[in-house]
Amino acid sequence: MEWKKILIVMFAAMPLLAEPAPTTAPVATASAPTTQPSRTGRSRKEFREPREPTEEEWKEVEAFMEQHSPNRLEQLQKLKETAPYRATLRARAAQQYRNMKELQRDDATLYEIAVKRFELKDDQFHLGQEYSHARGDARLALRDQLKKNASDIVELNLREREYRLNKLAETVDRERKKLAEDKQNKDQLVLDQLHQAAGREPGAKKGGSKTTTAEAQ
Repeated sequence: MEWKKILIVMFAAMPLLAEPAPTTAPVATASAPTTQPSRTGRSRKEFREPREPTEEEWKEVEAFMEQHSPNRLEQLQKLKETAPYRATLRARAAQQYRNMKELQRDDATLYEIAVKRFELKDDQFHLGQEYSHARGDARLALRDQLKKNASDIVELNLREREYRLNKLAETVDRERKKLAEDKQNKDQLVLDQLHQAAGREPGAKKGGSKTTTAEAQ
């Protein structure tokens, strides 16, 4: 059926991983092996192939989708257990739920945005189904609703980008200030490096008190 194809496309289009918050950490090279462990301890292969949820986890996924994505959940629940793509769709839905939980823990604003987009995408899925069967004035009305839905999604995406850029700008400002402080304190940083090489605590001398630049000279 046509809605089954749409359902598969909708889930396939979902990003498996929530974008990380802005960071100053080095970016991994493109030539790194695909099985190289990530910072979370999982390989890139695992990210591309989300694991299937346990029955207990699926109950949580269903509860989340019932609240925020009832239309796609309804179609998922209609799939026969023997459907070849059922396990894949469940796995992708579960991964989305895991991503949401991580965002909820790490960044309340991004979590709010992600949940709202999840809801808008569900509305888009439902409207798309209705639009494919509608005719005449009803089809035109649904087209207007789809346009409004698309506009809301774009506005939300722009809001997210602006938020991320603001966070990144804050990080850059902090790093610039820290760099300026470290340049002013260069001599002490050199001493700290020497102390580390000698097996002593940074900023400390043999007697246990702090070593000053003047004393070192």
